[in-house]
Amino acid sequence: MDILIADDHAMFRDGLRHLLNALDNIVNIIEAATCDETVDMASANILNWTWCYSTLRWAKRTG
Repeated sequence: MDILIADDHAMFRDGLRHLLNALDNIVNIIEAATCDETVDMASANILNWTWCYSTLRWAKRTG
């Protein structure tokens, strides 16, 4: 399972990564701290995304 964690709080990303790493079926976890990073990583097709978690405010992003 490939997961993208998008959150502007590094401590939250680290904690979620730690919890997810305990699961056996997690293959890759990528982190993003901004909306632009999230879009870049998701659109780069680096991974076959299974899940994306985001709490970022997307007010300045459209489309």
